[in-house]
Amino acid sequence: MEHVWTATRYPGFNDGMLWDAPASREEMIGWTERNRERWAEGQGYTLTARQIETGLFVGRNMVRPLDKPKTCRIGFWIHPTLWNQGYATEIARAAVSFAFEELEAETVAVAHAVWNTASARVIDKVGFTFARDIPQGYMKHGQWVPEREYVMTRAKWHSNET
Repeated sequence: MEHVWTATRYPGFNDGMLWDAPASREEMIGWTERNRERWAEGQGYTLTARQIETGLFVGRNMVRPLDKPKTCRIGFWIHPTLWNQGYATEIARAAVSFAFEELEAETVAVAHAVWNTASARVIDKVGFTFARDIPQGYMKHGQWVPEREYVMTRAKWHSNET
């Protein structure tokens, strides 16, 4: 939990996320428990990414099955001390792989706040295709944040692997 806490202390870190920075470390205990419950119920999977060589915390990704049959949505974030080192692309690819290989999804979706050009670059590198603009993507501090959504099919994922 400490790595999540320290990431959320960076100004602007949570601006592009659905969740707000915790007010205290204790608040995060409930988050962790809800993540475990969602995993057990098959409603969402939060995965921690670490450097293979050192075990250093890098970031997290999330995979959540949607109501649409065989469709998942992913999300990802990197600790701010490790931004611009290529980790986001690796973590996003791992989330897509988990959705297709472990959850047997046929389609994976991802979205980013329109102003978040760093996420847009990662999404493009991973091979997603633009699907649509969502003017009312999510509510943040009482205001709608517009998003861009992208999709990838299982067939495209497999063609990118070769």
